[in-house]
Amino acid sequence: MKSEMLENLEAFLDSPDGKKRTEEYFRKIKNGEDMEQSQVERFWSKYKDDLDSVIEKITSKYGSEKYKDSWYNRGIEPQESLYYFLYNVAKVFGREFTQSEYDAKENTMFTADVYVLGNWTIELIVGQGSAILIDKIK
Repeated sequence: MKSEMLENLEAFLDSPDGKKRTEEYFRKIKNGEDMEQSQVERFWSKYKDDLDSVIEKITSKYGSEKYKDSWYNRGIEPQESLYYFLYNVAKVFGREFTQSEYDAKENTMFTADVYVLGNWTIELIVGQGSAILIDKIK
């Protein structure tokens, strides 16, 4: 037996307005994905020959106490959106870590993906949340 709320939802989704809003919702998601892909491609064409220094600047900024404290002082976890952007660049233009490289890496319990971009590893870790770790290859 369906609940009244579920019946109302199904009726809305089957209505012309519900169909229109559903299409708009998925079009908005698709537009966001297209925009992100365009940004990744622009970044690559502009910085592919200078990746190491660009990544160094980003990691230096996010790793600085001044940057971290500016967020912590407001009671907010520091933003690292460029790390996620670099992860997306690495998924498209980097290379996946090989199994032997992965086996030699320490602390991989929560690792979901590792890519190499320039002289850097870009690692997605997933636990109770997710984070991107960026390390210079030694």
